[in-house]
Amino acid sequence: MINMLTSEKIWLEIKDLQMSLFGLPPKRVQDFVQPATVEPSKLYLIFSVQAVIPALETVVGNKFKVDNMLNYITVEYSNAI
Repeated sequence: MINMLTSEKIWLEIKDLQMSLFGLPPKRVQDFVQPATVEPSKLYLIFSVQAVIPALETVVGNKFKVDNMLNYITVEYSNAI
């Protein structure tokens, strides 16, 4: 089995989650953001509109911590259990 980076594991878990934004029919997370390779311990996402941030926080729930960086959204596993 190939060892996956944490960022890759997170992307595989969230990319197909359904997300509603702008009153559009449900779309998937991957329709609004794209992963970027920055560092492997957390997922960095490139986004085009700020409104995706609260929608993403809602979709991933408490399992992940979502932060808005300067040019990226970061997603990492939450320590809350």
